[in-house]
Amino acid sequence: MAASTIANLQWLYKRVYADKVGDSAMRKHLLFNKLRKEGGFTGEAFFYPIRTTNPQGIASTFASAQAAVSGSKGYQLQASRKKKYGYITLDGEAMAAASNDAGAFKRLVTTETDGVLEEFVDSLAFDAFRDGNGVRGVRGSISSNTITLATRDDARNFKINMALASGPNADGSSLNTHTGTITVTGVDEDLGTVTVSSAANMGSFADAHYLFRLGDTGGVCMEGLAAHFPLTTPGGGDSFRGINRSVAPHQLAGSRVDDSTLSVEEVIRLLATKISQRGKKADMAVMNPIKFEEMVRRTNAKTIYDGGGDSATIGFENIKIATAAGTVSVFPDADCPTNRTYVLNTSTLYIKHLQGLPHLVDDDGKVNLRLAAEDSIEARVRAWSNMICTDPAANGVGAVY
Repeated sequence: MAASTIANLQWLYKRVYADKVGDSAMRKHLLFNKLRKEGGFTGEAFFYPIRTTNPQGIASTFASAQAAVSGSKGYQLQASRKKKYGYITLDGEAMAAASNDAGAFKRLVTTETDGVLEEFVDSLAFDAFRDGNGVRGVRGSISSNTITLATRDDARNFKINMALASGPNADGSSLNTHTGTITVTGVDEDLGTVTVSSAANMGSFADAHYLFRLGDTGGVCMEGLAAHFPLTTPGGGDSFRGINRSVAPHQLAGSRVDDSTLSVEEVIRLLATKISQRGKKADMAVMNPIKFEEMVRRTNAKTIYDGGGDSATIGFENIKIATAAGTVSVFPDADCPTNRTYVLNTSTLYIKHLQGLPHLVDDDGKVNLRLAAEDSIEARVRAWSNMICTDPAANGVGAVY
């Protein structure tokens, strides 16, 4: 005769549920949190000056100084607002069934609204490091519906249910024609793979093609650090916010180091020195956590807990590197690409925005709107913003190998 066990007496037991929900979707964003946010992005665009040269009427004789008289030289840049939107719909019955703690782990409206805001900030923090073109990864190879990315760590740039676009060009031109909406169904960050709903429906998708979040193509995203401080020195064809930076690349596009023989700590020291040579001073460096950990192991460094300084104190672990230009604190930030490090003067950088970064849309006084054809409501989130750098010469970029 069978003994009374949990297996055959399942009907008898009450089910005890957790009273909290684990949230693995939330991420920390060091640089985005540290950067100042400034409102008032009104008007056609935001115009701001960068002075590159002081008056040059200087000499040891009066006549020579008079002959060399000149005014200050500078440029006026024009930053446009970059739009970004978030959208959710909530079913009426689902909201009612999750309207109290007895019916659900969390209130549906709060959970979904908070969730879309968190994902929105994730997207902005990602953009803050990049050039505005929205590239999230490059296809290295593919097997069935599973894409192996050329850079394994880029897998963290993808989320389950994210809708994708693809194409042969980093600027988002000549996109592949997809049949239907292609979404992410799986992500393995250790293997560097992204599984999609149907690779066969991605048109002429091929190795070395670029992957984007659907709608984030064609230079529509925030112009982040990669746009302000390109690794390649701007040439004669450069055009950034209405100016050609090749006339004064260090004053207008920062310093750069691209040397595969150097360790990342050497790159940081060299960048800090270059910035100092121009009479400027950097206050921090940032890199991907993978490269940060490699540097810690290589230098046998200890991390230091920095107490932050925002109204809600935020602490970040960092190591300090002594340079010819002073001590630079180096921070890990998972939003930073693995092949870049940035040495920054954060007082020269901020994000200009209009009506909050981000903000719930309530132009008519209502945050939630009823859908006409179904028993649901919708909520919208948006941001109009862009990054501003008032003194590029105080910043720099380095390649990390």
